[in-house]
Amino acid sequence: MKKILSIVTTFAICILSAGIAAVCFSCASTEPLVMANYSPVAILSVTSNTTVPWYDADKKANTDEEDEVNEDSVINSMLNNTLNSKNPEISSKTDRINEAEKILRDSLAESGMKLLDKNIVLNSSSYKYVNGNMLDFLTAYCIPDGYKKLSSDSSKVTRMILNEVGAKAGLFVVFQFEKERVSGSVSSGVRARTTMTVRFVNENGKVILRKDFVGVSTTTVPFVNRKYDKDALVDIIPESIKAAITRFVYSFDLTGVDSSDNVLVENPVSEEGTAIPLPVKKTNEEENLPIANESVKEDTATVKNEDDIQTRLEKLNNLYKQGLISEEDYNKRKNEILSEI
Repeated sequence: MKKILSIVTTFAICILSAGIAAVCFSCASTEPLVMANYSPVAILSVTSNTTVPWYDADKKANTDEEDEVNEDSVINSMLNNTLNSKNPEISSKTDRINEAEKILRDSLAESGMKLLDKNIVLNSSSYKYVNGNMLDFLTAYCIPDGYKKLSSDSSKVTRMILNEVGAKAGLFVVFQFEKERVSGSVSSGVRARTTMTVRFVNENGKVILRKDFVGVSTTTVPFVNRKYDKDALVDIIPESIKAAITRFVYSFDLTGVDSSDNVLVENPVSEEGTAIPLPVKKTNEEENLPIANESVKEDTATVKNEDDIQTRLEKLNNLYKQGLISEEDYNKRKNEILSEI
């Protein structure tokens, strides 16, 4: 009887410990990561699906197109390539993932995030050493030129690569490209939709951010007589990619990331996830404008500082109204800005 009670007690303690750990993790994950603590970052893996399926499966019933088959295997992907070789949504898959990787790298750099040069990462001996998972050969996917399909599950491999290249964090990204029907009061259309699944790991290979970010294109393609222009749809997919990436950037606390050189632009994000401007750096010309004399310089600096504080407060207010930051974070940042007066 004592043995049974001991087993039950041990089991209860394990369950309670797991519950406490889960609660602690949940609480910790609500705080935005401070990007300055994880620079430089190495982009380790970028993958995507090979087609552009409908976001809502029921929408397929509204079209006359010859739909692609389920892309969950290499065999089905080969069938798609053969049967739908003239479908731009399929034939453009390689160009699409290469462009997505470029948009990702450029957008992160524009935000002030310090990225390691791609060639340093891809040409490292640790990266070259890694072999793909056997299951990868059974799944259809696309990768940008030079990359390998890596998983964040192997902290040992990730840590080995990051240590060699001198990165403090690594980024694993999976893009899911889709199309979505949208209806208006007068007409209906099709827009591009991108879901960006992110695994952000620290220098020890531990996943510290695991989240999906969704972006949609502001441009739509006319949907008439249950048909739409597929080439036109392919052309607007980058809009949705940019929007998803921007949501990812704004999930970080950018405090301390080139703060003296970066300013936030207005209209940070729309509620639906449409494309928005990223933080941008001031140019050298803006920083080194000639001043006639010291008195003018002081007056100009005062006005500039007041204008800067007002602008930053307005932009912070926009972030809060869009639901991108919590009330606690809003008040904290507001007090920091006002303390400069």
